[in-house]
Amino acid sequence: MRFFLATAILFGLAALGVAGPLPPMTVKDISLMLRSGYSSKAVEREVAARHFIGTFDAAAEQNLAQAGASPALVNGLKSGAFAVPAADLAAVQAELAAKAQGRARQLEESRRLDTLHQARLAQTRNAPPADTASKATAIASLIKGDLISSRNGLLRPYLDAEFEKKKLIGLYFSAHWCGPCRAFTPKLVAYYNKTVAAHPEFEIVFVSFDKSAAAMEGYMRDLQMPWPAVGFDKVSGNEALKKYAGSSIPCLVVVDETGKVIFDSYAGKNYRGPEAVLSSPRSARRNRYRRPRPGCDGAVDSRRRNRGRSLLRADNLAEGDSDRANSRPLQASRRRVEGLADSHYRKDPARLVSR
Repeated sequence: MRFFLATAILFGLAALGVAGPLPPMTVKDISLMLRSGYSSKAVEREVAARHFIGTFDAAAEQNLAQAGASPALVNGLKSGAFAVPAADLAAVQAELAAKAQGRARQLEESRRLDTLHQARLAQTRNAPPADTASKATAIASLIKGDLISSRNGLLRPYLDAEFEKKKLIGLYFSAHWCGPCRAFTPKLVAYYNKTVAAHPEFEIVFVSFDKSAAAMEGYMRDLQMPWPAVGFDKVSGNEALKKYAGSSIPCLVVVDETGKVIFDSYAGKNYRGPEAVLSSPRSARRNRYRRPRPGCDGAVDSRRRNRGRSLLRADNLAEGDSDRANSRPLQASRRRVEGLADSHYRKDPARLVSR
């Protein structure tokens, strides 16, 4: 540490040596030293080493007296004891003039750069806002001109300008034919009505997987969806929007205005359900390991799919699946039933005989 400190001091002294001797002092320099707390003796030694240049009139004398100059310092300045030697005066004056010109050039350059900077700031402030206002966000551009809303059972266009103000968008993929969708939608309506008043930057967009426009309209009307929806005839061709959906519905995906996914009904390929999106982050982490309620295949009618599963179970039972019949849960259940029967017959021997 001492080595580095000594090195720093040597470099500082070398820099002072390169810079050359300090210029002569003026009345302003002497007054500044006195007002900064230097004693008259210290200032006198500094002036004796560097010399004094300039005029010392009554105003200068009054200035130094107010700054705390001693009579010896004032008398020395008045008598010319600290003045620059006549042989060096011309060279010192030329050096001071060159430094003054350098400072003037630096000041002019600084003013020019500042003027340029201010001009750029003014150009930025006066730039027409249309450039930024006309830029639609990533999500807004995907559904620009395609939004509708249902009010009192009637469909009407939804203004793109209103949607472009939204910063957080919930894409709700759902359909009327899907039972889990019909069960979840009222919960989402209640959540929306409670949240949107305090957070006007939030919006939900319904993306229908219904089989017809009439089914979609009836779904919006019956469940009283307060949010806008993508027109039924616009959904099928919007692959960029449908990429946010998974293979099952209901699917709720919350994105920001740029299209970045914030919350999702899926954790990777695992379907968690839309309830995980509405829950708190802590509950969402808990639900990640909880078996979710089954959703609906977005491309198949849920009733037809469930009917197929029922038929499959019936076929398995009809074929007499020996593995399932001999499974541990069934064996344990059979033993419990037989144990209850034995205890019952032990209480009533007559039943045991009759058996």
